Amino acid sequence: GPTPAQPQATQDSGGRSVPPVAVIEGPQQFANSAVADMAETEIGLDDLKDNRYHGQGGTNLPGACMVAASRWLKQAGGNWPGGLSDPLVSYRTAGAASVAVGDAQRGDFLQKSIPGDTTWEKVHTVVVLKNNGDGTFTIAESNWNWNGDSRIVEGWTPANDVDATWTAWRFGQVN
Repeated sequence: GPTPAQPQATQDSGGRSVPPVAVIEGPQQFANSAVADMAETEIGLDDLKDNRYHGQGGTNLPGACMVAASRWLKQAGGNWPGGLSDPLVSYRTAGAASVAVGDAQRGDFLQKSIPGDTTWEKVHTVVVLKNNGDGTFTIAESNWNWNGDSRIVEGWTPANDVDATWTAWRFGQVN
């Protein structure tokens, strides 16, 4: 199972000691932040957009959100078989550590899904580039408009639908 990292002591704005919070480490031995590094490298930071997979946004094509996120993970040194009928089962099968969405850190996956859904029509996968600490994130995503394009979005919020929710998953080591 996931191993908590050694918590670091912190102080609040008044200089008072705040009890440390254990960070959940992913099961794989690579820097979790490297996933975000690979996403930024592929998308490019100049125009915050990449159209190399334009028109290839269908399920299992290179521009699909989960395919892109899986590619960034593999480029970072991680491993994820993916491709199972239910995205949440895919994460569990890979041994990814489940973390609270609000605790997601650089390189974590945020997954929108409907438990048991196998149509993949309301799912979406993004990679966290930065947790802004206010409920918003800077994220990398692909296929948000079903055409295979990738982009970086600042101030992004994981909004739940009536029947779909967001979960956070970690593959690598945070510390």
